[in-house]
Amino acid sequence: PVKQQPAPAGATEGDEGRFAESEFLAGVPEKLGGAICMQYDKESSQGEFLWTHTTASMGIGFQSTCEEDATVKMSRLPHSAQQGTTILVEAVPFQTIPE
Repeated sequence: PVKQQPAPAGATEGDEGRFAESEFLAGVPEKLGGAICMQYDKESSQGEFLWTHTTASMGIGFQSTCEEDATVKMSRLPHSAQQGTTILVEAVPFQTIPE
């Protein structure tokens, strides 16, 4: 299941630090962008596939090697959020088979 959550430490550091506060975007009221990342702990064989965006929506598709079909998700900011000023982070946990 997809979970909406507060940004994990460092997950939006690029958005907030280098993107939203960029001197090159100082005069831009709406800072629109997105990123996909994966966190994985080899010792526990667990991880999270994460995505973040400031746009109204972002399409995501993902599939593990043991699945026949891909999962497709349209990630959307909550109706109360303003595009370009709100950062949404969502994630899907996963586990691999230990070697």
